[in-house]
Amino acid sequence: MSLPQGQISEVDSQDGKAIASLICWSIWKNRNQDLFEGQQWEPLVVYEKAMLAWKEFKVTCDLLEQRAPPFSSPCTQIWQSPLEGYIKLNVDGALNSQDGNGGVGFVARNRDAILVGAAMEIFKGPLSPRVIEALGFRFALTTALHWGYSRIIVEGDALQIVQALNGSRSFVDCDTIILDCLQIAMNFSSCLFSHVKRGCNRVAHFVARKSLSGNGLMSWRGDFPQWLLTLALDDVRASGSSSMS
Repeated sequence: MSLPQGQISEVDSQDGKAIASLICWSIWKNRNQDLFEGQQWEPLVVYEKAMLAWKEFKVTCDLLEQRAPPFSSPCTQIWQSPLEGYIKLNVDGALNSQDGNGGVGFVARNRDAILVGAAMEIFKGPLSPRVIEALGFRFALTTALHWGYSRIIVEGDALQIVQALNGSRSFVDCDTIILDCLQIAMNFSSCLFSHVKRGCNRVAHFVARKSLSGNGLMSWRGDFPQWLLTLALDDVRASGSSSMS
């Protein structure tokens, strides 16, 4: 397949890996369309759709940078309450070393450190640590959007994923997941991505580990299980935040 040389010359070498992954994604999508719908794109259309996705990705990154600067929580080992008017979603992922399955989980708390939501899900493997962490962010964003949250801080201890979401890194194995996250993020009035140390992310870490022993999606927006309330309360006590009701 001969590709348009003019378009290739416009691509920065740092974006090469992202474009390669999007071309693979476009080929895979074309294969599924042929398999399930009996329709197949021409090779040039496959390439053009990948380039369109890349350009949308770049535009989304630029818009996010204009709306809010990269946000980082203080480098402490205790959980910090979110900004006024925001919901903070702490996210984490976990892997089963035996079968390669991955679990993700998050907890959502408001300015007063009150637990307002939590959810966990399991993904069939084999998965890499970076991919499952990226899936965790996408799961949290999708759920938060479904729940009607408007201003959120999505926080986790996966530094590479947060860097990718804030536009400073790119990884072939999860670029399409990052693109999904950024597109979902545009639906919120404000969405910030924050990196913290593991000590600030203990509750989400436990939820992600617990998902590996479950049967699939579980979520709570009230009537939380006692083990989750206890973990969240321990965070509040350690951070000195307001008491939970």
